[in-house]
Amino acid sequence: MTMGHSGASEFFVRLRMIENANLKPRDIVVLYAVRATPGMMGLELAKKLGYRSRSNVQDCVIRLVKHGYAVDRRVADTQQTPNDLHCTPAGELLLSDIVPK
Repeated sequence: MTMGHSGASEFFVRLRMIENANLKPRDIVVLYAVRATPGMMGLELAKKLGYRSRSNVQDCVIRLVKHGYAVDRRVADTQQTPNDLHCTPAGELLLSDIVPK
């Protein structure tokens, strides 16, 4: 299947939007999964995405929280493992702009 000029242009525009948000494409996949299942733990998230351990998604979660696209509502601040992840309104807006309709 080949992508026409307009399809390729749209794809590159979406990649630029991800880059402008200081994120990586993998971060968008993680954010999409967090939005689909609010309150998910880091290990559950990793398993849902097919990763062997939560450390594979931990950098993504840190980046998403840092930039305000996700929030970790864990009870204990001393706990290092993300365990109550939610998409923020900024994350919802970003996904609505990036994810094709």
